[in-house]
Amino acid sequence: MASPPNPPGPNGPSPLHFIENGPWKEALFTTYALSLTYFESYVLPRLREAGCEKVTLLVDIQGYRASMMELRARHVGKDYALIPVRVKDGIFHPKITYLRGEDQDLLMVGSGNLTFGGHGGNVEVLEVLSAGEQPGAFADFADFLENLCTRPHLQIADDSALLPFIQRARALSQQFHDQAPPQPVELLHSLDTAITEQLIERAAGRRWHSLLLLSPFHSRDGQSLGHLLKTLSIPRLTVGVPGNGVCSFPLEQTRDWPVEIDWVTPKVEHNQRRLHAKWLELRGAGSWTLTGSVNATRTSMDSTDNVEVAVLRKLDSATDECWEPVEAPRYEADAFERQDQEATLCVYARLNEEQQLEGRLIGQQALAGEWLAILECAEEVLETAPLQLTAQGGFVWPLQRTLDTRLDEGLQLRLERATQSARGWVCIDAYLSMPLPIRSLCGALGRLLGGNQAQGDLQILLNCLVLHAQQLPEEPDAPLRTEPATTPVNPPGGTEPPALQPPQRPRHWLPSVAKAATGRDGSWALLQAIAGLLHHANPGQGPVGHGDAAPIIELDDGREDGDFDPASDPNLESLPSPNLINEFNQTLQSLVNLKGLSSRKKAQLLYVWCHVALDFYLRRLHLPANARDFAQRWLNCVDHAQLAAEDRPLVDEAVYGLAATLALPGRLASSTTLGTLDATTLHEYLERYGQGPVDFVQARHLAQRWFNQEPAQRLVDHGVAEALEALDAVQHTSTLRALLSSYIEDRQQARQQRLPANRFTPEEITALQHIHSPNRPRPGYYRVNHRTISSCPNTRWCCAPVEREALARLTQRRISHCQYCQALMVSLEP
Repeated sequence: MASPPNPPGPNGPSPLHFIENGPWKEALFTTYALSLTYFESYVLPRLREAGCEKVTLLVDIQGYRASMMELRARHVGKDYALIPVRVKDGIFHPKITYLRGEDQDLLMVGSGNLTFGGHGGNVEVLEVLSAGEQPGAFADFADFLENLCTRPHLQIADDSALLPFIQRARALSQQFHDQAPPQPVELLHSLDTAITEQLIERAAGRRWHSLLLLSPFHSRDGQSLGHLLKTLSIPRLTVGVPGNGVCSFPLEQTRDWPVEIDWVTPKVEHNQRRLHAKWLELRGAGSWTLTGSVNATRTSMDSTDNVEVAVLRKLDSATDECWEPVEAPRYEADAFERQDQEATLCVYARLNEEQQLEGRLIGQQALAGEWLAILECAEEVLETAPLQLTAQGGFVWPLQRTLDTRLDEGLQLRLERATQSARGWVCIDAYLSMPLPIRSLCGALGRLLGGNQAQGDLQILLNCLVLHAQQLPEEPDAPLRTEPATTPVNPPGGTEPPALQPPQRPRHWLPSVAKAATGRDGSWALLQAIAGLLHHANPGQGPVGHGDAAPIIELDDGREDGDFDPASDPNLESLPSPNLINEFNQTLQSLVNLKGLSSRKKAQLLYVWCHVALDFYLRRLHLPANARDFAQRWLNCVDHAQLAAEDRPLVDEAVYGLAATLALPGRLASSTTLGTLDATTLHEYLERYGQGPVDFVQARHLAQRWFNQEPAQRLVDHGVAEALEALDAVQHTSTLRALLSSYIEDRQQARQQRLPANRFTPEEITALQHIHSPNRPRPGYYRVNHRTISSCPNTRWCCAPVEREALARLTQRRISHCQYCQALMVSLEP
């Protein structure tokens, strides 16, 4: 027995139910009315969760033009392509969703538009078809899309977007044609023949005892319905009535019809919702249902002016369980007003990889000639130029400057000439061609850089960074490249703090990230691009204003949907907690400490880790104390990393800048990482980092470059001059290495020297007094390198491995004893 279509309303699953039960690779939507706010708040996140890489929307020109007013639309042209369709003497009215999976696809045909109302706010009807069970319907769907591309009375801004879906639906219909049992399901469309004519052709010659009709709109004379009843000799008519008891069915005009009329209403929850379902059912020995976009109007049923799509399903019995009887309704004429298609213009454009806007002006008027082109983003004019259009409205506009695509808003193109004006969205090829994870990353990164971060952006960014940081050790080493200095470097001897420089983030930052994501340098190029952008961003930039106007979310009847509030949805993501950055720190630290990791990879990971973590602590989470604690933790990891000389330039600025930060009295975060963190300890640290005496002129030079960035200044409470002076003071201290070198040289030359009691413990002083003792023939110690030593240097008597504790003392205190033979070891290596 064939199953009936989904009951209207929430008694059957909504489109969102099937969308979120992916995975899906591609999606195609067709609609008449459109709410981008609803789509981006509810549908798009579910498509992302389902792994959908490519999303295309085909919308009637009226819905497309109305969407231009939606100020919350951020993802149009970047996460999905929005393509307008103009029908010469009618409207583009099908409500279809096609979901492409790995092996199986879904085709949903219903009455609901891509709006909050169409996905559950209204009473709607939905047919869900699968290629494995209804391959014939998929063949019909492929035919429908092919016919869309060839009809002269249709203007589709970019019909090439339909080709993949045509090929896919055709292939699946052929694959499952011989496997699936025959299904009494057929997809009808109005491109060639009117829907009523097709229905009569199939139903003629059968005995039908009644016809059930549910429609939100009716012709005032009822002639289309009367023609169908008369031709098929149907004696009884059952009319569906909305829950409020008000209907546009022309009761007065049908009183003389030779049919009996009764009234029903659909059995749905919340029956007072607006009725928008379209359901025609022929009842006889069996039952045929026709559900989809077809209203009970002459244009919809009896002509090919509109583009309509419906599913004809043959059932074994009537759908009586879906209906209940009601009283005759109160008549109220439809308020639907048809727009003047002659005067309707809209623009479709794509921004290609060569920074050219190419597209077309869609309309029926004379389009050729010169127009004024205005490229806008969030009501800000980005560029203007005169533009020549062809007779078909085509144009190509090479932009004069590299465009910052401003990920927090969609781009719009406006064309003006005399009294004519048209507007449209811009699709950006660089985004639409990206893999979904990189596209989500770019969206989150753009909003973070612009001060307009949305819910979940921090999570997206950190997840991506961790993922690519984990991939980094697996990639071959590539030449290190860092972002060039973006601000002048003050002379090393200067004491004035560098002035805060204007934001240096290039307007073409998106291509750098997009190319990094797909380039041969792999994860390192992407991580470097992200870290550089965060480091050089302008944190003083406040959120971009969106104005006070609320988005206009139109339903099918033109009324604003006051019940729709995306922010009230409990399913939307919540803001992240500081635990996110803690997990990020742990992951990066463990990666840096991996055994066998090259110095090159360690430097790359340390570079990314430093800039990202400080950006989050200071700009996103506003935790400066945590940022200073992180500075110590990071410097400690740099110390243990033992970077090669050729790899240190990648982190030089950060090392010397953070050392100056921690040298400031009273600004120490904690003493657990680098000991007491006095000036001498920092001097020791910088010696170990540079593996030699510290060039403090160069150290100050690099620290100044570090402090040219506002986050670095915030870390020292804008006390840059004091931080640089504190770094200068470090050079006047003596390190343990220097004290030991001088002491051993004096002992060797029989010169007397006392070890400072405040720098060495009594046990250390006693041990060192045996070095070059005049009463002993041997030096009394073994000179070792703490970086390379693995066993006791007393090769004559011991050769035992150096224990971890002894090696730690040797690294920090420069002297230690072998645990087994008590041989004294001294390290004078930097």
